[in-house]
Amino acid sequence: THNAMMDVVGTVSTEPFKQIAQMIRAGRTVDAHGADTYLPNGPALTMPIDFLAGERNQIFLPETTQRTMNWLREIHGDWPQTKFDARFTRHLFRGYAHMDLFIGKSAHIDIFPYLLERLQTRGKA
Repeated sequence: THNAMMDVVGTVSTEPFKQIAQMIRAGRTVDAHGADTYLPNGPALTMPIDFLAGERNQIFLPETTQRTMNWLREIHGDWPQTKFDARFTRHLFRGYAHMDLFIGKSAHIDIFPYLLERLQTRGKA
């Protein structure tokens, strides 16, 4: 699968991986230069965000999306928390790991319909 990724998605920039390395070294979210530009700007994040996580993801642990969503909800206060009314939502996909969400054997059955529904619902908001 990994050998076929270039055929599937084409050439990919390595620049984001430099930022990921910066974040790992800093132990928190920072920009590509190591500056603390994101966390102080949490109040500015007012657009809807849907956090997705594979339950078996060992690269980006699933609990990080829960912590981030909770942090944003604390900053922005309460609003309807129903499935499609919440500004920040999270869905944990059981049995899926990192890239499985997009290239897993059953992603077209388990993941893609959820993504399509979210995009269609968000487009009406």
